[in-house]
Amino acid sequence: MAALAGYLPTIGFGNALITALDNQGLVTITDLEDLQIKDVKEILNVVRNPGGEVVNPAYVVPTARAAAAYTVPQFLRDRGTSVPYLNEKNLRSLVYYVAYLKRTQKTFDAGTAMRRELARVWAQHELEVSVTDDPTAPTQLLTISKIMEMFDTLELYLQKKRGIEGNPLAYIVREHVYGAPPATGGALPGGSWASIDAEIISRAPHSGQTYAHDNAEVFMVLYTVFHGTEQWTWIISLTLVNMALSRP
Repeated sequence: MAALAGYLPTIGFGNALITALDNQGLVTITDLEDLQIKDVKEILNVVRNPGGEVVNPAYVVPTARAAAAYTVPQFLRDRGTSVPYLNEKNLRSLVYYVAYLKRTQKTFDAGTAMRRELARVWAQHELEVSVTDDPTAPTQLLTISKIMEMFDTLELYLQKKRGIEGNPLAYIVREHVYGAPPATGGALPGGSWASIDAEIISRAPHSGQTYAHDNAEVFMVLYTVFHGTEQWTWIISLTLVNMALSRP
């Protein structure tokens, strides 16, 4: 996995700050995978104000005769490392970018992860946090003649409703279940999407805790809409088949 010491200079980080982050345990890109954006503030607070003392570079061991009059302290308060605003901004963007790669089953490529790309993906974060109201959930289907209209309503709802990690829930019901792909596609659709939401819907994994949580949420939506209908019997049958196929 890419070492942060080799990558961070390409997005404007100096050696002192890279060393300070290394001291906080941030050594490779993998070390960012379990961080949340709010953790960046706490880590940088420690970088700026680590506490404790450091050896005074001006200190020399005095001779026994001069020791009583020697006033240069051996240790100084650790004043920490300065963190420029743009470095803090880029570190937040990088943490979110690494999470985005996981959500879309991509691997980190230092040549791609330049500041412009981080900014492009960060715009997705701003979109996700700007959504404060959930879309109106569909209600129970009461008239079979309305079923096609209900399918359209469900499709639109699942495109707008976000799961536990911010993924549009439409990824749960897409037709294909893809394995882990190479960075630019492989078994997955590659190329350009109309939006990052569309990319996530196309590429987000059908495995892991996030998928299990989101899948259960979609199941409850389908139950609300279709229970008591012939369609519900079909959905249950399909669910049981998928469960059987997913067993090792």
